[in-house]
Amino acid sequence: MAAVGMKELKTHASTLLRALREGRVRGYVITSRGKPVARLLPINEDEVEELILSMDNPEFKKFIQGRRRQPSISWDELKSGVKLGKAKARIKKAS
Repeated sequence: MAAVGMKELKTHASTLLRALREGRVRGYVITSRGKPVARLLPINEDEVEELILSMDNPEFKKFIQGRRRQPSISWDELKSGVKLGKAKARIKKAS
């Protein structure tokens, strides 16, 4: 993993993220004054739901639990910005 200082991260965030997304790097160790403080790693699509559910959002957790019992929204629809309220309306309409 490459080491990236805070200033470089701030200045080149989009370039660094693009390299992660395209798989050109495995990840970065973020440093502050030469000392490691964090890691920046890519996330795959399978991890997104788990990550979101790990956040403390009871309404979203309830939504996901309900969705598991019903037909699903495609990943492309979810990525395109379907809002929680719109998704609920679409689910009701499809039922």
